[in-house]
Amino acid sequence: MHRLRALAASLVLVLPLAGCWGGDDDPTPTPELTAPTKTPAASEGWNQLLRPERPRDVKSEEGLRAYVDYLVAVPTYAFAAQDPSSLADLGDAESCHLCVLAGDVGAFYAQEIHLYEERPTVRIMSLENPSENRFVVEAEIHSPPSRRFDPRSGELRGEEPAHTSGVRFEVEWVEGRWELTYHRAS
Repeated sequence: MHRLRALAASLVLVLPLAGCWGGDDDPTPTPELTAPTKTPAASEGWNQLLRPERPRDVKSEEGLRAYVDYLVAVPTYAFAAQDPSSLADLGDAESCHLCVLAGDVGAFYAQEIHLYEERPTVRIMSLENPSENRFVVEAEIHSPPSRRFDPRSGELRGEEPAHTSGVRFEVEWVEGRWELTYHRAS
């Protein structure tokens, strides 16, 4: 059960991380959505509904760490704001296995919305560099308490306590920018 929860948490945070918005001959219609009954207010400090800004791409450990932090922030925003377009910036459609969901708007909107009391944080446990432009990042994502909402009705489905989950990101430096190529719960 704990492993399933860790995988679910990882997927909620980073599920549709890719830029695959290729031409689809039979596009899935976007379902009607209702806003959740409570959204974070700007006056509460961190506002989950503000689109995160991509850090400047720099091929350095500091640049990689900033990009990994961005990998955690974007899906958190995307699901709360119901904005799948923000995910297009994270990876390449050719190399990221999550592109299928990112490009399938119906599947994107079928996910639950998690509204967090605070911003989820990432702690990098290890960085490996198996080849010149490929990096493997083992990290822990701390998710603060959250409330889960149905994306269509806005109805509260439940509350989740704070928890920490392990995740493995594989990131490549491609043509002057960081791209996510793979991730999984660890």
